[in-house]
Amino acid sequence: MTLRLSEHWVWDFWFAQEGSDYHIFYLKATRALGNPELRHWHTSIGHAVSVDLTRWEILPDALAPSNGEGAWDNYTTWTGSVLQNAGAWYMLYTGTNRTEKGLVQRIGLAISDDLMNWQRYPGNPIIIADPQWYEILDQNTWHDQAWRDPFVFEHQGEFHAYITARSNSGGKYSRGVIGHARSSDLFRWEVCAPVTDPGEFAYLEVPQLVEMDGRWYLLFSVGHDKYAESRLARPAVARTP
Repeated sequence: MTLRLSEHWVWDFWFAQEGSDYHIFYLKATRALGNPELRHWHTSIGHAVSVDLTRWEILPDALAPSNGEGAWDNYTTWTGSVLQNAGAWYMLYTGTNRTEKGLVQRIGLAISDDLMNWQRYPGNPIIIADPQWYEILDQNTWHDQAWRDPFVFEHQGEFHAYITARSNSGGKYSRGVIGHARSSDLFRWEVCAPVTDPGEFAYLEVPQLVEMDGRWYLLFSVGHDKYAESRLARPAVARTP
């Protein structure tokens, strides 16, 4: 069977493997809200474990919004990814603040020794959009500041994060890029230029990097209504699902 919660909606998810155990982390929100569009503002990061990817044991939530009035992530805790380094587990995740009405997205860090108990890094948030390359909140252009869904990986002795972001120039529906940040220790991050060019989409969500047969493949998702006009002009591209 697949992972399904009868009383909660479940969406964006990411994995970590420890020995023979597969841990899945996912966004969840109570179905008591009635309207599924409200789920994004009532989220926590759920957690389950499996030995075969079919039978799942539901565990306590990994993270929920902070309680502090001024905390950077006291409104939402959204999609991230998990990486192991030097005997500890590191989760980069997206957060928003209630005072800002959730409009500004930032990336923070939580750390665990066992994948069960997570502690927020006191220096959060650790990665913030740099206006040198990326769009900062301007509701005349877009409804929020896109800086979310970090996918973290190690390559040649350095850590990298690929991030859902928007370029600071271009048309409303053509600014979507995969943002990039790098670090030597997972705590201090340098924001770099995006790794993709804008022009096709309004955003590229939940990026994931896969290596296969000596080549790298970057996967992402896009809503059908977030295509740039230049892409919709192509004969084979449908405007609706």
